[in-house]
Amino acid sequence: MAPDWDKLGDAVTTDTLMIAKVDCTVEKKVSSMMKIRGFPTLYLFDSGLMYEYNGARSYDELQAFATGGFKSADTKALPWNESFVDVAKEQVLEYFQRGIAIWTARVYFVIPKSSCLPCCAPSP
Repeated sequence: MAPDWDKLGDAVTTDTLMIAKVDCTVEKKVSSMMKIRGFPTLYLFDSGLMYEYNGARSYDELQAFATGGFKSADTKALPWNESFVDVAKEQVLEYFQRGIAIWTARVYFVIPKSSCLPCCAPSP
């Protein structure tokens, strides 16, 4: 993949698009902050969002993703912009991906009484 990545950097780097590499075995803070769990991990950053590339590692596929194909990919908030919900969702997905079964789960919501449905109202 390295030759295609270098070729991509030469071909598509412009004033608005830059291809970069980070050695996460050396840059451990970056690895931790970006939650890198495997190699290679490819991200595209655009307008405050992060797009993870999961396609083929060929030049043509990488080039298509970098020049607009990313717009159809799933987005994530940048790690420093993640909300509580983003973090919780990621942890739940990771939990299930490890194959751990959950037998029971409870979800609690705090709802103002004024917006409560009649079915939720306490009995008189």
